Amino acid sequence: MRCMWPLALTLTILLECIPAAAHPDPLENIKIYTYVLETSPENAYAYMNRGICYRMVFDYSSAVADFMRAEELGMVTPYLWMNRAMAYISLREYDKAMTDLNILIEEEPDNPSNLFYRGELFFRLEDYTSAIADYSKAIELRKAAHLYYVRGDAYNEIGDFNKALADYSQAAEIRPYAIAFLLARGRLLGKMGRLEEARETMDKATEKQPERYAIYIERAIVSASQSLEASREADLKTALKYLDDEIFFRPQDPTVYADQARVYEMMGETEKALESFGKSIDNAGLTGYKYLRKRAEFYRRIGRGEEARADFALADELETQPVPTATPLPGPTLSFDQLKAEPTPNLIQGLAPGGR
Repeated sequence: MRCMWPLALTLTILLECIPAAAHPDPLENIKIYTYVLETSPENAYAYMNRGICYRMVFDYSSAVADFMRAEELGMVTPYLWMNRAMAYISLREYDKAMTDLNILIEEEPDNPSNLFYRGELFFRLEDYTSAIADYSKAIELRKAAHLYYVRGDAYNEIGDFNKALADYSQAAEIRPYAIAFLLARGRLLGKMGRLEEARETMDKATEKQPERYAIYIERAIVSASQSLEASREADLKTALKYLDDEIFFRPQDPTVYADQARVYEMMGETEKALESFGKSIDNAGLTGYKYLRKRAEFYRRIGRGEEARADFALADELETQPVPTATPLPGPTLSFDQLKAEPTPNLIQGLAPGGR
């Protein structure tokens, strides 16, 4: 499944809640807000900001508890509903997340970002018709490239390829240098059997970003469909070259290793593919189950059913385990006297110790 919750949008939500945030470590902020709450236990803003910091260190249960307390103390703000919805999604409590997103849309019906996020939740729940409805309402409010793109994904999922193609094309027209939109368009054209158009789209993408390895992988697939073996081999070798560059700059990115494994598989290099899958799993952390499933599917494709079943079973086990959380280091960094004398810049206005 494609990546959800774009980082830029999520950071906007976080940063707008803490306009004076200066401390780079959310764990330090958690300790400071906790200290503030010892002297000002009914400070809703402190609970709100501490909840956001808990989200940033993946302690979603504590984040929800703080958001709930802030709401009990009278905080009524879209930032609370959005942050709490995101925490619920991380906890896989989708019904509760949907409730908060519904409130958000009821309060701000003309905010396309709210509709986008609810559409993304519908997409995750595989309710593509409802996702399309939300994306379409968002597009009526703002004709943004990413909205056409995600709606194209939803149309693609339900097999409405012509509408998906139109949306990918519109996204690429709005942002012609966003290679992801061209890749989606070219990939879909290949699926539709329109191979020459698919190749033209991939060629256009290489002109814009010749170092983007994903383009060569997709073009190699088109070449294979056209029985152009020399072109296929050349594209796979080029993809490997740029993958090596990506690994140099992003040595802990599991996605890059998984893509490398995909190229090795297409080249018939089984052992190298397995080695790359292993590196992707080792570097995946909390998302390791996703890459275990990729390796399991590879094992199944090459007829190693027992190993495939073992990977699928382990992936299921890891996905259902509680998310490990980070916790604040013991003891406050600043003494209470220091806090009184020089409030730290991460505290928003009105949050000085002892304030209400």
